[in-house]
This record gives sequence, structure tokens and C-alpha cells, in this order.
Amino acid sequence: MEQSDILPPENSIYPARAIGLGTLLGGLLVAGYLIAANYKAFNEPGKAKTTWIYSILVSMLIFGALYLIPTLDKIPRFVIPLSYTLTALYLVQHYQSQLINSHIYTGGPVYKIGRTFVISLVGTGITILALFLLDTVMNIGVETKTYGLRQHEITYKRYNISEAEVDQLADALTSTFFFDETAKKMLRSRKYRMIMKFLSYVTV
Repeated sequence: MEQSDILPPENSIYPARAIGLGTLLGGLLVAGYLIAANYKAFNEPGKAKTTWIYSILVSMLIFGALYLIPTLDKIPRFVIPLSYTLTALYLVQHYQSQLINSHIYTGGPVYKIGRTFVISLVGTGITILALFLLDTVMNIGVETKTYGLRQHEITYKRYNISEAEVDQLADALTSTFFFDETAKKMLRSRKYRMIMKFLSYVTV
């Protein structure tokens, strides 16, 4: 059969530049969708499913890290999106570049960039909703108490630790000079019991 007799693929795909743009604008869930859609077009549904699993798990890890590690707020805003965008582009280059190039070379259709923009907007909306729900769930039963002239804050969940225990923790933090008058300190309660046990060994 001559090369001209080879029929071009029927399914449309997303080129690497569209995946990079979609990931930057819409996040990891959009990256997972676009890469998985390509695998479906290449008739590799198993890899499409694996892509979805990894993109959801990594998204959950990033959401959790942003919520549980306050120091991440000090990182410039562009660093995290740029990091996972470059990672997504590397993975596309490593695992799909030959398939994408072959698809385009044989005349296979490619989705227009406008479709990527729409998917990115939907992905952004889903991500914002997920973060809102996570924040709502994580803040159920949350209380905040302040101590000292600097109004040091202890945030805790009342079903995890009692108010009396929080006051004991504040006293221990004051006696170890963590709660001092130099700057306002804020503390979350997720590991208070471990902290209190440690402080019991270092305070008189």
C-alpha cells in the first residue's frame, strides 16, 4: 500500500503546546484531562485511566500541602503553577511526543486552541470549588484563641482538643518564650498533643 493510501486518524488530539497552555491556565486536573484524551485517541484507555489517577492524586497532595504548610504562602505565586506545567510538558514530551508527531504527520485532526481555553476555564472552576469544599470541611469546628499583648493565636478544633488543653499549651509556649513580645505567632492545633508531650520534657 502506498503512503498516500494510508487513511489519516479520525480522532482529534491536543498538541503539546495546547496541553502546556491548558495546564498553566487550568491546573493539574486540566493536564490530566488533556493527556488522558490523547491516550483515548491513541486507543490506549489503560494509560488514560492511569493519567487521571495520577493527576487527581497529585492535585490532592498539592491542595493538602497548601493548606497544611503555612510557609508555602511565602513562595512566589508563579512557582507552583510553572513547576507543574513544566512537569506536564516533560511527561508529554517523554510519553506522547512520538504518537502526537505521527498523528499530525499522517494528517490526523487537532483540536483548536479555543477548546483548550474552555476546558481550562471549566478546570479552574472545578479546582476553586474543590478548594472551597476542602476549606469548609477542614474548618468545621475550628476555634481561635489569642494570648498576650501580641495577641498570639492558637487555632484548634474543639472536637480534637479541649479549651483547657489549649490554655495549657499557651502557658507552655509562653514559658519557653515561643510566645514572646517580639512578633505575633500563630499556631494550628493538628499536632498540639505531640507538641504538649514534647514541651512536658523541656519545661519545668
